[in-house]
Amino acid sequence: RRPAHVHVLRRAGPADKGDAEEAQSDCNGDGAAPGQPSSPATVDPKRVKRIIANRQSAQRSRVRKLHYISELERSVTSLQTEVSALSPRVAFLDHQRSLLTLGNSHLKQRIAALAQDKIFKDAHQDALKKEIERLRQVYQQQSLRNAEPPAHDDGPLVRGDNSNGLIASEGTAAP
Repeated sequence: RRPAHVHVLRRAGPADKGDAEEAQSDCNGDGAAPGQPSSPATVDPKRVKRIIANRQSAQRSRVRKLHYISELERSVTSLQTEVSALSPRVAFLDHQRSLLTLGNSHLKQRIAALAQDKIFKDAHQDALKKEIERLRQVYQQQSLRNAEPPAHDDGPLVRGDNSNGLIASEGTAAP
């Protein structure tokens, strides 16, 4: 028959010979009090060894956990310091980004206005080119008319500066 498992309150100290005594008392099947010796026939040495090994493993695990927590706390402190140091820089850069975004928006508006102005100027230039071409054609037509010989042979015609458009011959005055 296996002895009933008895839970013992853990001590915070390291595993030592006291653990072996506690482990033996846990293994007692005769119900003897924890301070009384038990008969050697009821103590299972493998079980005592396993219990001691488990307690030592648990103690090592607790130590590793404390080291891990300590490292995490150091890491948190370091990161908080870094955040405190970088926060003003982040705020500054965020402000700069806002200013650049605003400036970019103004430049885009300016580009749009200049593009619209260019469209109007291009249209005006096209209209001026058409007007220049029209005036050239009118000038060429007038030049061709002036180059044609007159229908009567009254002599050369001289155009005057008079406002009624009368043409006078050479040697005669306009009225």
